[in-house]
Amino acid sequence: MKKRLLTTTMGLFLCLIVNAQNDVDAIRYSFKEVGGNARTQAMGGAIGALGSDISVMGINPAGLGLSRKSEFSMSIGFNNTKTQAEYINDINSEQKFNFNIPSIGFKLTSINMDGRKPVTNGWSSFTFAMNMNRTNNFNSNTYYEGTNKENSITDFFTGRNAASGTHPFDYNRETEPLRYLAYNSYLVDYDETNDVFTSSILSEDRNVKQIGSVNRRGNTNEYNMAFGANHSNKIYLGLGVNVQSVNHKTENIFTEINNGADSILDMASLEYTNNIKTSGVGAGLNLGIIFRPVNFVRLGISYQSPKVLHLKDQFDFGLKSEFDLNAVDPYTNVAKENYSDSEKDFEYTYKVITPSRVTGS
Repeated sequence: MKKRLLTTTMGLFLCLIVNAQNDVDAIRYSFKEVGGNARTQAMGGAIGALGSDISVMGINPAGLGLSRKSEFSMSIGFNNTKTQAEYINDINSEQKFNFNIPSIGFKLTSINMDGRKPVTNGWSSFTFAMNMNRTNNFNSNTYYEGTNKENSITDFFTGRNAASGTHPFDYNRETEPLRYLAYNSYLVDYDETNDVFTSSILSEDRNVKQIGSVNRRGNTNEYNMAFGANHSNKIYLGLGVNVQSVNHKTENIFTEINNGADSILDMASLEYTNNIKTSGVGAGLNLGIIFRPVNFVRLGISYQSPKVLHLKDQFDFGLKSEFDLNAVDPYTNVAKENYSDSEKDFEYTYKVITPSRVTGS
C-alpha cells in the first residue's frame, strides 16, 4: 500500500492543534477494507453468493447455508504500508511492516439425513458460526522535514494567544492548556505596556528546520455470530449479529530548530507532541438470502444495518523548549530557561453512525 501526503505549513500547525472528531473520523470507522481469511481476500471479498466460507458472515450470512461440514479456520496476514510525504519541496518516504491475524473462527454444521442420504426437499442443513474479521489496519509511519523561511510554529502560537483576549497571567490551564504552555515555555513573549504578543524568535527573518513524524497504530475488527439454513438446496437464509471494535492511536512529534543568526540570543529549538487514542464499540444486524435456480447460478442479496459506534477520544500534548545561553525576555529582561511540560488525560465521548449496506452478488 502506498500513500502520498501533501502538507502545507499552516495546515500542519492546524493538524497538530485540532483534536476533536470530524468527518475524517466518520469515514475512517465506516470504511471497510477487504478483510477475512486468505480465500476471501484473494477473491477481493466477492464471496457473497459463493458462500460456504466462515468469512462470508460479514457479507451475506446466508452463505453459511451452503456449508457441508463443520470447521475451524485461522489466517495469518502481513501488512507493509509505505507513505510518502512532501513538505516544503522535500520528499521523504517511510514504511511500516506488521504481522496480524485477519480472520479466526469456527462453524458447526448439522445436515438432516433421510436414512443414509441427506434430505434434499425441505430443510436440508443448519449452520451456526462465530468469527473475527479484521476490517481495517491503521498501522503506518510518516516522516517529513524541511527548512521554512516563511514562518515558525511560534508564530502560530503567538497568534493563538493574541486572539484569546486574556492576560497571560489569567490563563486557565484546564480550559486554555495550549496557550498556557506556549506562554510558560517562553515561546510567546508578552509586551504588557502595549498589550502585544510576539514570537520568541526575535529576528524578523525566519530560518527554521522543521521535522515531524506521524505514527498511527490500530485497527477495526468485526466479531460475527450468525446462523444459516438450507432449504431444498435452492434457498439459503442467514441472520447474524456483528460487533465492531475500534482501536486507533496517532502519535505526532514536531520539532523545530532555529537556524537564525548566532548573534541573536533567542529560542534554540522546540518539540511539540500530540497524541490521541480512540476506542469504542458498536453493534448491528446482518441478514441475507441466496437463491440457486440451477446448480451453476447463485443470486444473493444481503442487508447490513447501521451501527452506532460509541467512541471515546483520549488525548494529551506536551511542549518542550530550549534557548540560547543568556537569552532573556525582551520586555521583562528575565532570563529564559529551558522548559518541558505536558497536559494529559483529556477525554471526549461521542457517537458515529455508520451507514447501512445492501450487497448484491
